[in-house]
Amino acid sequence: MNEVIKAIKERRSVRKYKPEMLPDELIDRIIEAGLYAASGRGKQAPIIIAVTNKELRDKLAATNCKIGGWQEGFDPFFGAPVVLIVLADKSAHTYVYDGALTMGNMMLAAHSLGIGSCWVHRAKEEFEMPEYKALLKELGFDGEYEGIGHCVLGYPDTAAGEAVELRPFWTRRQTTKFNGCSYITQRGAEAIYTPEGQAQVKATIDFYLENAKLVKDALVKLGYNVTGGDDSPYLWVDVKGDSWEFFDKLLNEANVVTTPGAGFGKDGQGYIRISAFNSRANVEEAITRLAKVLA
Repeated sequence: MNEVIKAIKERRSVRKYKPEMLPDELIDRIIEAGLYAASGRGKQAPIIIAVTNKELRDKLAATNCKIGGWQEGFDPFFGAPVVLIVLADKSAHTYVYDGALTMGNMMLAAHSLGIGSCWVHRAKEEFEMPEYKALLKELGFDGEYEGIGHCVLGYPDTAAGEAVELRPFWTRRQTTKFNGCSYITQRGAEAIYTPEGQAQVKATIDFYLENAKLVKDALVKLGYNVTGGDDSPYLWVDVKGDSWEFFDKLLNEANVVTTPGAGFGKDGQGYIRISAFNSRANVEEAITRLAKVLA
């Protein structure tokens, strides 16, 4: 297999490192790979700052930890002794993409050299702080730079994970997470089982059943036999004739839409179905119209 493709397939992010410092030669080779990354219009917007001084490295880790909202003392660099910070000149239109390519090159180069790596975020937030902007000026970088990411490096202190074929893994993840309906719909369905959700569901059901009762009482008063409406918001009305003709009558004379029972099969002939799923105002208006036409 081609060595580049092999490295792409086999590289894994490492989140536990040995404390031993890497040789300068290896660090320089990884940085060089990053500097050879493609960039928009060849502007080479990214810069790379190598942090190997433990005091500065630990200070940066503490800042990153605070930005991330973790408990004090957590190391977001996972013990890696080397942190390569990628920033990019914001005057270049493609600076974020250029910086991302630089990060990718360095992580692949590290893997090819037997070095572990991981992309750690929050460089953007760090270098929006005055103290780190001042650090850039001290290092001789003028202009507006945005932090893209930290490429942390070190000797892995954990076994590399096995390769997983991406497509089946992604399909399994998607079907497990969504299972045919959107995530927000699933969360909404989950919420109905909370005490608050149960109360809201009951209130909604009671509202529509009250709508059904109003319609049923009005039709019974007009002399029609009505089934349903007690445990369901649907009413079946015996129209004493053809369901389609009665449907047309209500539609044309009362401007009230119902469902012909014949549409449900031969046993529905002679009935219409009325739904109580509507606002109270609309239900009351429909009752008034039905009374005028059917009285």
